[in-house]
Amino acid sequence: MSVVTHVEYDRKPTSLLMLAGLFVFLSLFDYYRLSSLPLLRTPSATVGLLLAACYGLYALSGYRIHSGTPMWFWVFFLGIVATQLLRIAAGGDAQWPFFMQWVQIIILAMILVDLSRDPRAFNILLGAIVIAALFLAIAGSLGVSQVNNGRVGYEDIDLNRQANVYTLGLLTLLWLMIERTRTFRLWQMACLIAGCVVLMLAALKTGSRGGFLTMIAGVGLLLLLEARKRNSSAYVFFIPPMLLIALAMIASNDLVIGRLIGTLNGQEDNSRIVIWENAVQLLMNHPLVGNGPYFMERLGSYFWAGRILNAHNGYLQVLLAFGIPIFLLWLGMVGSVLRRCWRVRQAPEGALLLSLMITMLLFGFTIDLAFDRFFWFVLVLAANVERYPAFLRRQLLDGGTRHVTTVARRP
Repeated sequence: MSVVTHVEYDRKPTSLLMLAGLFVFLSLFDYYRLSSLPLLRTPSATVGLLLAACYGLYALSGYRIHSGTPMWFWVFFLGIVATQLLRIAAGGDAQWPFFMQWVQIIILAMILVDLSRDPRAFNILLGAIVIAALFLAIAGSLGVSQVNNGRVGYEDIDLNRQANVYTLGLLTLLWLMIERTRTFRLWQMACLIAGCVVLMLAALKTGSRGGFLTMIAGVGLLLLLEARKRNSSAYVFFIPPMLLIALAMIASNDLVIGRLIGTLNGQEDNSRIVIWENAVQLLMNHPLVGNGPYFMERLGSYFWAGRILNAHNGYLQVLLAFGIPIFLLWLGMVGSVLRRCWRVRQAPEGALLLSLMITMLLFGFTIDLAFDRFFWFVLVLAANVERYPAFLRRQLLDGGTRHVTTVARRP
């Protein structure tokens, strides 16, 4: 008796995948303002609009709403549109400029979900994230801007966000080092170790407490998921020295440790707790439809008039903007992606994407990650995780959509 499994792969145009990679990289520079137009405010928004136009010309006529996790993206998108219309019908402010920016992010995420059905997207999009992280770390070391209390970062990018990008790059390089120990040459492994050291040092210099704790959690989870017999060489020869280097760097950099101790002793700024308390009060005013994208002005008014203040919490960010029903849809979408990653956690790509997803969700408790571009990049890759396992990708044929058949025969 035989068991036949059919796996369908979609091959997308290489030019679209490369444009998506450029979009990922330029999202690092969203603190630049190119114009006041909602869809052209930042470099990545401009490239994203070009990506959407090119994708529409390529696939609009033949696009299918895929079942499973991609359906959650559509439901979430339609949900926030419905919430916006209900808010307007109730006499609320339309808030179109901010709303259009968030709609743009979600539409681009749905486009990337479809593009990521091509297994090559795994290397291209994750590679763009690693390049962005290394660029940020190296550029910061060459021309840093000092921040208060000794925290160091690059230009005007939020320090916690920088720590987030460094962690994504670090986990990816560490995963690559574990998975390719038997095939990479010594100089290639040396480059990977150097990249890990650069990213870890840059993350510690940001002084981000949440970034440090989630980095430790992410690395620990990745090492646990990757602890298999085929990776024993990495655990014997490369992981022990990497851990020693990490411990030495942490011990020699007392900025993060000092801030953590200060937090426990009540000496460090704990204003986030006050912000979260006020955010809950603001949510109770409009629990069903939220306060819209302008919730930052209303949250800031708890401190003084005219102040714009974000929630510093990705979960509260969705709740305040769209209300409890949309938040439940958002959780359903994220939970569906996590479920997919968990089912293939034994595959190399499954272990990596599950580690990245959980790391990002832990970050979300302390910083505004709900609509962070890099969060969505990881989310769309994880949504297609079942298309990336290496033993299937090796069977991928060039050109078009293919059906790969594997047969397991019972004795």
